[in-house]
Amino acid sequence: MNYASKITNRELAEAAGISEMHLLRLFKTVFRKTPKEYLIEYRMKQAKRRLLRHPNRSIKQVAGEVGYSDTAAFNTAFKSYLGFTPNDYKNINS
Repeated sequence: MNYASKITNRELAEAAGISEMHLLRLFKTVFRKTPKEYLIEYRMKQAKRRLLRHPNRSIKQVAGEVGYSDTAAFNTAFKSYLGFTPNDYKNINS
C-alpha cells in the first residue's frame, strides 16, 4: 500500500490478515495511536521533508504527493501537527 493513497482500516486489516478490531487494538498497544493518527503523522513527516528538499514545489503539489487532494485540508492538518502552516514552514526554513 502507498501512504499517499486513501487507506482504510479494513484494507489494512485485510493486508495483515487480521480483523479490523484486532488491528485497532494492536495499533493502540504498539504505537499508542490509531492507524489514522499514525498515517497523518507519517504524511506530515514526509511533507516536511519534501518542503525542505524541494522548496520550489508548490504547497498544492506537496499536498498531493503526500495524499491530500484538498490543499485546505492539508494546511489544516499541517498546522494542527506542527503549529504553523506549510507556507510558514517553508519561509522559516529557507
